[in-house]
Amino acid sequence: CEAFVLGDDQGGLVLLLRDDLSESQQLRSQGPPGGVASMAALQENQQACVAVNMDGSIELIQVNLEDDIPAARIHPVCRMDSLQMIPAICTYNFADTDFALVTAGPRRVWSITLDADQQCQSLMSEGTEPPMPDAPGLQVCHVCAVGNGFVTASTGSPQLQWFSREINGEILAEAAMVSSSGVVLDLSACGDLCAALHSLMTVTLWQGTLRLEVLRISMNGIGHSLSRSLGPIRSPK
Repeated sequence: CEAFVLGDDQGGLVLLLRDDLSESQQLRSQGPPGGVASMAALQENQQACVAVNMDGSIELIQVNLEDDIPAARIHPVCRMDSLQMIPAICTYNFADTDFALVTAGPRRVWSITLDADQQCQSLMSEGTEPPMPDAPGLQVCHVCAVGNGFVTASTGSPQLQWFSREINGEILAEAAMVSSSGVVLDLSACGDLCAALHSLMTVTLWQGTLRLEVLRISMNGIGHSLSRSLGPIRSPK
């Protein structure tokens, strides 16, 4: 049985069930102020996901699909303070333990252990980049797992901040790459490749291990109907 958890701008959570998504169950109608900002499925525990909310709170959602009537439990994990951007989250697995990486700005990142200890560790707290002139309003963050590391970005900066994951599990910040294609509207990754959609209607493709831009595609001739988001990257079979 397939299951999806959806969050909304009121903080509500809905569980969609069955392979054809024909059954739904409301987990809650309202939640933290500002609603759900970003969600990601866990890798080791395939019946759980993690959500980061606009108020900075992080919740672990565990779904039990074994019973006749599926049920879900929502566990508060931790809270991030003084958010100035819309946060984003991704998950990864290390040593059979699920982790979440949360960003509230290219240089504000937290690593969270999603086990019994549920430890929340701030990796960088050097503030955020100043908003760019072509990105007014509240900025949106992005984060992707790429190969053996991570990359963060936001709609407020042309910067891509790379992180490496060491053999012992430690996450280290590396030099940031600044693109001439404008601020980052969205990120998508598969394996060791990361694609970034920029405000100047350009898609850049990055090789994760080398932190190298390998392809740049201009979409100025396509028109103004281009979606401001990227779909998932698929590797050829």
